[in-house]
Amino acid sequence: MKHFLITETQRSLGDPGVRSTRLFQAEANTERAPKRNQNSISTAMRGEGEFKGALVVMEAMSPVVSVGFAKFHPNLVVGGTYSGQIVLWDNRSHRRTPVQRTPLSAAAHTHPVYCVNVVGTQNANNLITVSTDGRMCSWSLDMLSQPQETMELVYSKSKPVAVTGMAFPTGDVNNYVVGSEEGTVYTASRHGSERTIPKS
Repeated sequence: MKHFLITETQRSLGDPGVRSTRLFQAEANTERAPKRNQNSISTAMRGEGEFKGALVVMEAMSPVVSVGFAKFHPNLVVGGTYSGQIVLWDNRSHRRTPVQRTPLSAAAHTHPVYCVNVVGTQNANNLITVSTDGRMCSWSLDMLSQPQETMELVYSKSKPVAVTGMAFPTGDVNNYVVGSEEGTVYTASRHGSERTIPKS
């Protein structure tokens, strides 16, 4: 991964046979970087000591700015891109390209997606994504053609929240915390009549 900017790491908990699997997301940022698609992520395996080399390289049409293992689906990896597209790779496939992707549409995301999170249970789960214009989308991993639900995250009823980080408490699918690019942390709920979010 020399000469690549590492923007995120994630640990897979889905494969009990592997001591620790980590996903590295990398974007080429120097002229000395290897001649490989700069919009890619790669997985590396850690054994007893050092990380081994890249085992799988997955690519997208736009720079990948967020990534996560799809909890409850151990073979799926979700990525958020700079263009706003959500991409889904299946590590059982021999293709480097996504097996599913969202359309570039005003009905979904049109700004960078720095937050991807699978919440729920084994039998009922959703992919939650948030872009930097404050739009939150809920998706079914089986169908990324359109979001099941969208919500605009605004503060004081008018100011969009430029979200760069998101987390749900363990076991909670409704309440969440987001961090914004101006350095403010907000708490909110996905369901309820109030669409604004209070400052935390």
